[in-house]
Amino acid sequence: MKILIAKLKNSLRKIFYNDSCDVYRATLEKVGKTDDYSRQFLLVYGNIPCHLAQYGKDISAHRDDISQKITEDLRLTYDPKFSIKENDFLEVEHAGNIFKLVAGVEFKYLTHTELSCRRRKEGGQS
Repeated sequence: MKILIAKLKNSLRKIFYNDSCDVYRATLEKVGKTDDYSRQFLLVYGNIPCHLAQYGKDISAHRDDISQKITEDLRLTYDPKFSIKENDFLEVEHAGNIFKLVAGVEFKYLTHTELSCRRRKEGGQS
């Protein structure tokens, strides 16, 4: 069974994972000797082989007087040896484009992990 799972994971890596992902996690660091903190983003994983895909077709838009905000749900698939936490920030390179995403819930399987993630952008931006 272990050999079969290893072969399946290897096949996914070679055939399916054509994208790459950098994972950043927010941390709070104290500023000097004050009670102030600043939020820093630390690189947790770099260049994870992955596959970015649409997650349904739901796109929502909200318009106010100044701008239009668009939200799109996507799915990221990768090796289960990586652990991405909810609210981590992701930069995924897919087909020559960079997608900036916020991580949702991770679902681990023997051969792969599926992560729901959300893309937020201003209308007119890519």
